[in-house]
Amino acid sequence: MNITLYAIAKNEEKNVQKFVEISKKFSHTVVVDTGSTDNTVQLLKDAGIEVYEHPQSREEFDFSKARNQALSYVKTDWAFSLDFNEDLDEFFPEGLGVIAEEFTAFRHERYDKVGDEDPTLGQVSHIRFHRTKNYTWVNAVHETPMFIPTEEHLNEVAVDTTIKITKSVQPSVDKQLFYLSICEREFEKDHTSAYYLWFIFKHYFEVKNIEKTIELGQEYLNLSKAYFDPSRIDVFIMTSIALINTKDIQRASNYAFHALSEAMNIGGDAMGKAFTHLLNIGRLTQNPNIIVFASGFNAETLTLTERAEAIEQLQLSINNED
Repeated sequence: MNITLYAIAKNEEKNVQKFVEISKKFSHTVVVDTGSTDNTVQLLKDAGIEVYEHPQSREEFDFSKARNQALSYVKTDWAFSLDFNEDLDEFFPEGLGVIAEEFTAFRHERYDKVGDEDPTLGQVSHIRFHRTKNYTWVNAVHETPMFIPTEEHLNEVAVDTTIKITKSVQPSVDKQLFYLSICEREFEKDHTSAYYLWFIFKHYFEVKNIEKTIELGQEYLNLSKAYFDPSRIDVFIMTSIALINTKDIQRASNYAFHALSEAMNIGGDAMGKAFTHLLNIGRLTQNPNIIVFASGFNAETLTLTERAEAIEQLQLSINNED
């Protein structure tokens, strides 16, 4: 099974040695350099890696453009995208080659490793290993591979594997602002794009800009209400948290109930997340009705002491009315 490893790079000289070692698992490797000012390009060339230089300015940077440029140099039927700050664990292409014929992609798990902390699961189902002609990268930042039908493969057929990628994450203010600037630039081009608005909203929530969180949260909910979008549940909850910080408990409660309403159409973790937030609203307001309701759908919360106390409080209230 011939597979080409493809990647994009900029000032990655500290990761070149590791990347070169990983590249030995593949039949061929191509890299697009987007404007390195260190020794990245020379080190890769010295190691026999095929490098193409396509510099981009910071103001107009587009990650999908760079990835698609790298993909355009792939000559094999299968390609594998990897970043320089990522490690690839067990990978046996000869084994996957036996079953590859019917598939267009193999999915894997991605783990994020921050500093010396243990890696945590970042994405459960992630596509980086795919047929070369059947995928293109979309979105200027937080980019993803999108399926393209061909005569040979009209429909996407992807399968989960045990392949694991571990990404070394080095958070920085500069990187965060860089990603934000790309999202804001792209959203300015298309104000109907909920995709970029989500990341803008998430940034302001994380930096605790309460006013912008509430403003952008409402904008996202208005923009996305015409179609089903699971991210709406997170936005309802995060906006509710922001409203709690402004002491607007009534609106915060309304957003919490909206989150639960939409989560009930999805189930699973979404419902658990929504019920947990609503329970926190009940605790904050000391509202026994909310506490009893929000704690009644989980085996763990059913046994909470505060649930029993809330039920007792409601019973006393009923008895007093009688």
